[in-house]
Amino acid sequence: MKSFRLNSTGLFAALLWFGTSAVCSAQSQTETLSENFESWDGTATDWLPEGWTEINTNAEQAAMEEGRFTWHVATKRQGQTIPAPVEGSKFAIVYYAYATIGESKKEDLAQDEWLVSPVFTAGEEAKLTFQHGYSPLYLFDLNNENIDWGTWTFTNSKPSTTLKVMARETGGEWTELYDVFDEWKDYGLKDLFDNYSESSYHFTELSLEQFAGKSMQIAFRFVGKYGNTMEIDAVRVTGKQGGAAGIGKISAAAPEVTVHDGSIVVRGHVGGVTVYDESGRQIASVQSPGAVAIPVPAGHTYLYIVKPEGKPAIKVRAAHE
Repeated sequence: MKSFRLNSTGLFAALLWFGTSAVCSAQSQTETLSENFESWDGTATDWLPEGWTEINTNAEQAAMEEGRFTWHVATKRQGQTIPAPVEGSKFAIVYYAYATIGESKKEDLAQDEWLVSPVFTAGEEAKLTFQHGYSPLYLFDLNNENIDWGTWTFTNSKPSTTLKVMARETGGEWTELYDVFDEWKDYGLKDLFDNYSESSYHFTELSLEQFAGKSMQIAFRFVGKYGNTMEIDAVRVTGKQGGAAGIGKISAAAPEVTVHDGSIVVRGHVGGVTVYDESGRQIASVQSPGAVAIPVPAGHTYLYIVKPEGKPAIKVRAAHE
């Protein structure tokens, strides 16, 4: 975003450049996906919200411990050290997997568990937000071969189990948007033990702008071995929806547009220039020989859309005192 102030003329102008898929109009942020898992009635252990699905490591492991080693919806049980849900009393949770050998010995099991969203259409400037419960310390493989306990340092800093956020256009290939381990990989062992051993919620926000206007899905991928139990809550995708007739699409490239002496000035363009108000109503249409000044009403502040013929549109906020 670019903005500037013209103090000498008593005018204020803010120029906002938008990407090619953004529709120029009075747009508002709307939720295209919202899930806090509160619809679960507390009975079926394999219940997921409508439209949500899962991809399991394998069928045998998915059936172990009543599905605890796969994504499922639950409440915090008495005595558990995991954090309570952020919204309401329920969350999506997956426990790290193990097999019991004999009476007491446990063998850690590798996991690759996916919680996949319903299909939705991403709006302009779309973003995904969610709350993620985990312990940063236990993102790391704390086996003895990876640690010098004498100096409290990692000899091999690597993840145990991590959470990755995946995305795809509907029916397409999955791509990785985010890996929580990347946020913590440079932390030292002692710092993690002293300050980041407890499990708590971490707010995460990710851009989905590359999917604007497209039908898509996101997925939470719990992958690795010997690590955290993790929780997900308050999942939301928001973006701008709507458009105004006659304005078309906006692109980042544009002629020079300024505000001067009560006029919107367009330079570097030969051809027609049309100006709309913020409702999409056309208020001016002129021919430009390379530079043109279009008067704006005095005593008012308006958001204008300037559309040079064959060129990208630009939003201009101008106040003429």
